[in-house]
Amino acid sequence: MAPTATGSAARSVDDRPASVTPLFEAAETYRCLADAVAEARETVHMAYWSVQPDLSLDGHTVRDEPGPPGRPDSNPVCGESDAPDRDCPAWAELLADAARRGVVVRMILSDFDPILVPSEHRRAWHSYRRFCEIRDALPADRRANFQIMCSRHSAAVGPVPRLLGQPLLHARLRRAVKALGPEEDPERPDRLADAAMLWPHLKPPRTAGGPSRPRFASFLSAYPAVHHEKSCIIDGAVGFVGGLDIDRVRFDTRRHTSLRPWHDVAVRLEGPMVADLAVHFAERWSNEVAAFRRRHAEAAAHRPVGVLLPEAEPLTSAIDPPAVPGRAAQGRIVRTVSGHRRSLFALGPKRRVSGTAEAVETIIRQAREHLYIENQFLRSGRVAGWLAEQGQRCPDLRLIVVLPLAPERLGGGWNAANRHGQYLQRQALRRLSAAFGPRFGLYTLLTRHAPPDNDHPLRADLGAEDTARGSDGIYVHAKVMIADDRVAMIGSANLNGRSLSVDTETSVVWTDPEGVVDFRKALWRRHLGRSITGSADPFDLWHEHARADARRAPEARTGFVVPMSIERATVHARRSWLVPDRMV
Repeated sequence: MAPTATGSAARSVDDRPASVTPLFEAAETYRCLADAVAEARETVHMAYWSVQPDLSLDGHTVRDEPGPPGRPDSNPVCGESDAPDRDCPAWAELLADAARRGVVVRMILSDFDPILVPSEHRRAWHSYRRFCEIRDALPADRRANFQIMCSRHSAAVGPVPRLLGQPLLHARLRRAVKALGPEEDPERPDRLADAAMLWPHLKPPRTAGGPSRPRFASFLSAYPAVHHEKSCIIDGAVGFVGGLDIDRVRFDTRRHTSLRPWHDVAVRLEGPMVADLAVHFAERWSNEVAAFRRRHAEAAAHRPVGVLLPEAEPLTSAIDPPAVPGRAAQGRIVRTVSGHRRSLFALGPKRRVSGTAEAVETIIRQAREHLYIENQFLRSGRVAGWLAEQGQRCPDLRLIVVLPLAPERLGGGWNAANRHGQYLQRQALRRLSAAFGPRFGLYTLLTRHAPPDNDHPLRADLGAEDTARGSDGIYVHAKVMIADDRVAMIGSANLNGRSLSVDTETSVVWTDPEGVVDFRKALWRRHLGRSITGSADPFDLWHEHARADARRAPEARTGFVVPMSIERATVHARRSWLVPDRMV
């Protein structure tokens, strides 16, 4: 199946037999994904925001000494314990073994603006360099099987905002260079090696080993969009989509005893939807490989890269997966895809595929009884409007929203963008409260133990806003929507402007009443710590269980769900007239 010329890989709902298997938390997701990689025969195609090569399946890095472990779990197994298990392989080992077997491993790591988001840029290139080391250690006749690229979104701001933003960009460049550390810092050479796209903006040292200095004559650009999807395709027959990256910070088990508690959901797919994922990956690889080579060459012209550039040829075909026996699970892949906008005043990219927003609107407008949403953000005014209109149109419709206590502070602390995002979320939640009244419930997830008393690096950026009721907040990173136990949407897309129109996203819309109700019950059983049975309304029981647990001490709670106020969900909210709504 060749990639489509239009850039749209999403079919209408396909009723051919398929398989959709929800996966909860990193421990379960990593194990299922690793099993699929171990069984791969032809190809492993991965596109992630973050992949930590030396992360083992039990969530510990294998090249470094593990830090203080979390609370021990009962019945620990590989991938289900917070204590390190030396028998668990690392992702680097799993992927290298696949390449040695003759499997072609292609990976797209998301790259970031090196000036605006330098820490994420260095993380991406650190992983790239490590994967290149792994490739170079393979037998010579197997190295071409291991192909990696760091892909930065092509959209840049237009000439006018670029010109006006030069003072700010140069200030951020100075900050990015300073973040590399002082010259005497023994870790500085590694940080500098990871900052590959900063090299063209640095003057050469005046003396050997001397300090690197910003090149202030540079006319700097800004790249506001990113590739946010998390997907994998094995042999064109098995696919994975969800909100989870392969990263130490994301690792947690169903017991949520991690030092950095985290909740995420993914799905394992078989059948026609996998073909859509495969076409999407082929389009991205083919469209982005030339730009990656150009940027790699530009960096190498200023400083030795120190690693070999993996082979990265255009990918021209994908595999049409075989039919899967069993009940027909209807579904389709939906995407957000954007590109560079040729405009003097462009602040963001041009929309190319808006399947995510269209799917969210359709699901909301077709809901009649129950809507369940858990997401990292609920900031989109469009989504809030669709929900409010449907709540007023359908007097029996009830809405549950599960959000984290506080958002990730990407870019450093409570900056203007993070505060403006909180402002948008406050406006959205107030609108829902007014439209639904008592039919609206806002909740979060908390651990069932007191916060650990240590200064582990994983907790370095956590503050008072990340704890409540005597326990840590479980960071809600899942992107799930369930309507009337009939249709579910699971993927990488948040309910904010970025995911609906700016960043690259992939999700699955799953229409299968039997499968969706089982998914909702399994998800709630994990959240509430008990099954919901009998004839009582499940939403009433959710409210009762959450309120009861909110009155209990952490160790006495049966589940993780507690009510949350709008004010608590929007700490540090402040409007900014300089931050476009769709960029947060």
